[in-house]
Amino acid sequence: MIRLKQLTTAVTCIALACAAASPAAALSAKEKQALGVLLGIGAVAVLVDKMDDDKDKKRVRAHAQSQRGPSPAEIRRQQALQDAAAQRDARRRAEAQARRDAERRHTTRFDRRDPVPAACLRNVQARHGTTTVVGKRCADRRTDTRLPQACAFDIRDQGRTRAVYGTGCLQDRGIRISRR
Repeated sequence: MIRLKQLTTAVTCIALACAAASPAAALSAKEKQALGVLLGIGAVAVLVDKMDDDKDKKRVRAHAQSQRGPSPAEIRRQQALQDAAAQRDARRRAEAQARRDAERRHTTRFDRRDPVPAACLRNVQARHGTTTVVGKRCADRRTDTRLPQACAFDIRDQGRTRAVYGTGCLQDRGIRISRR
C-alpha cells in the first residue's frame, strides 16, 4: 500500500520529468531519449531513497519503543503477581506462627499437670540396643491432654505394629516423664 508521502514524492518526480522535457524541444530525438532516461533514473533513485528513509524511521521508532520498558498493563500484572506472592507468604508465616503457638500452649498446659506415668514406659529392642518409649494408648488413657503428634511413630513389637512416643522428643518439648 502506497502512503500519501510516497504518492506525493512520485507525483512530484513525474512532474519534474515532464517539465524538464519541455524546454528540450530543440534537442534531437536521441538527446531527448537520453534526457528522459536520465530523468527517469533520477526519479527512481529519489523514490528508492525516500522508501529507505521511511524504513530507517520505522526501525528507529521500533527501537525507541523497545527501550521504553514494560507497558503499564505489564507493570500492573507484575505488581499483582508480587502482591499475591506477598499475601501467600504472609499467610504461610501466620499459619506457622499459629502452629508454634498452639504447640507451646499444648506443652505449657501439660507441664502444669502430672508427668507421663512410668507405667506407660516400654523397653523395646531396636537395631542398636534397647530403647525406652511411651505407649500411645496408655499415655492417652492416663493423661489429661494429648501428647504432641510430632513425637509419635510406629514400631513393630512382638509381631504387631504399635504407636508410641519417643521419650527424647517428649523431654525436648518440656514434657516430664515419671520414673516411679
